[in-house]
Amino acid sequence: MPELKFISLKCHSTDDTDESDDHSVDGIIEDEPYLLADHERVWSVRRMKAGDIEDLSGVEPITFDERIGVELWDEDDRARSDDDQIGRLMVQANLIGLGELRRDFKRKNAKYTLTYKVTRALDNLFLRYDENLKGGAHAVKSDDTSRPRNRFSVGEMDMAIGLRARNRKLPVMMRQQRIFNESIKKASEPHNRDYEDNPELVEVIEKTAYDMGANLVGFTEVTPDLIYAGKEVPYRYVVVVAMRMDNEKIATAPSVNCMMDVANTHSVLGALVNRLSDKIKEMGYDAVPSPALGGAVDYPSLARMAGMGEYGRHGLLISPFNGSCQRIAAIFTNLELPVEKPNPHKWVRDFCSSCGKCIRACPPNAIREESVPTKAGHYSCVEHGECLLYLTTHFLCSVCIKECPFTTMSYDRIKEAFERGARSRAQTR
Repeated sequence: MPELKFISLKCHSTDDTDESDDHSVDGIIEDEPYLLADHERVWSVRRMKAGDIEDLSGVEPITFDERIGVELWDEDDRARSDDDQIGRLMVQANLIGLGELRRDFKRKNAKYTLTYKVTRALDNLFLRYDENLKGGAHAVKSDDTSRPRNRFSVGEMDMAIGLRARNRKLPVMMRQQRIFNESIKKASEPHNRDYEDNPELVEVIEKTAYDMGANLVGFTEVTPDLIYAGKEVPYRYVVVVAMRMDNEKIATAPSVNCMMDVANTHSVLGALVNRLSDKIKEMGYDAVPSPALGGAVDYPSLARMAGMGEYGRHGLLISPFNGSCQRIAAIFTNLELPVEKPNPHKWVRDFCSSCGKCIRACPPNAIREESVPTKAGHYSCVEHGECLLYLTTHFLCSVCIKECPFTTMSYDRIKEAFERGARSRAQTR
């Protein structure tokens, strides 16, 4: 959903002009302006004279759907009448990402300039979700081996993709935000249940997730190094869920169609983990959804630990069922889950070392031949800063997913060909 953020209000000239007026102080004429948003008072000040600028950054941001009315009024001692209104503004959702905007309000002698911006509230929801995860009796916290979460701004992306693409994406993003708000609400509940064991429920949870539309399900135990720096999660046991994206739409990357499919998959998968967490609660256990967008943990690494696949040079999970073309979400629970699971997909790394297709295809050249150290001391083949800058300004990019052989060919076929080649090379030595 869009979020209206007020920045400042400047008074060029006042509505009241008579020095005998109650609003005259030492011969200086002053107004008592206030702002309404959707007919509710959101800000007011006792006195304001020509040349004054009021900082409105402390006003609570306001979320809305498609539009919201903003009105500037001047307080007086009489009952409010139309004569007291200085001006009115209708703020539209399609203003998201255009940066700071200004609107002059003029009526009779008064002139004011309101500075504001419209952002995607999702940017701020990430932080609210992170805070709601904290404080549980069994919380698992990040440590000095943890890396920072990569910064991603929906607002910056909106500025880059243009008005037509923003308007097309808006309904999906509004749905995504409603789903994310539900995750935030679930995360805000107390999570202090002791761990309990019930092996019979593992298969039930797995089947339920598949029935809801998941393509891949795994179970693991989160470790501090997989939690982003400064974050924490309420329980150590995790249900990991993956959902395939549409290959045909990803094949158009970077494009509006590709971006829409990525955003839609985030929404559908976010709704799935919300519903699955409710089902786990109905079974008598606590469950906290971790939506596909945002999150306090490194999802590809979590899925790898669950034996669901292996990550390639592009830093994404490669799985037998979805290849690289998937999104991942999770659920933290006090239900003890099986975590000792072998990973039969380690050969993927050897294949990636001999492939390099994503390296050659990456538009900003953000994927390296060899892993490089990050600021947090981890090693990665991806220069995340360069990747995110391009991704943010080019419809969520996804070129590495499009070009990955595991997206266009079956996992088993690639494995068979790779192992056959390895045997042939071994015989010729």
